[in-house]
Amino acid sequence: MTTSACYPYVAEFTGNTGACATQCADKTPISELYKINTITKLAATDDIKSFILQYGSVVATMKLYPDFLLYSKGQYNANTNGNYLGYHSVKIIGWGVDGSNQDYWIVANSWGIGWGLNGYFYLPVNNQVLVEAFGVHIA
Repeated sequence: MTTSACYPYVAEFTGNTGACATQCADKTPISELYKINTITKLAATDDIKSFILQYGSVVATMKLYPDFLLYSKGQYNANTNGNYLGYHSVKIIGWGVDGSNQDYWIVANSWGIGWGLNGYFYLPVNNQVLVEAFGVHIA
């Protein structure tokens, strides 16, 4: 794994998974490489919060429904009666409590700053779409 400055994420679906990069996007050699040291499945809310406090963020998988594509504000509560589109990976970076005393996750999406709240969204801690969360410790 390398930095996003070297190999920036491009939001597109081509159906082609491709191979790992051997050079940066600007054709210079990759100078920074990081090794994934451990991956820990985090099941409990407190485990996710503790991992974020200690290491930074948590990788999560969620179920994707069409209304998520149109998200623009507030906490995302999926319309699970819609067509199920598949799974989507996101990054939980923090949490908060809204004015109604409801806990939510602060989540980074990978679709750029033009989507959602400048690329982020709020997901209720107790929700219907979060499937699993993993703590990835990079050495």
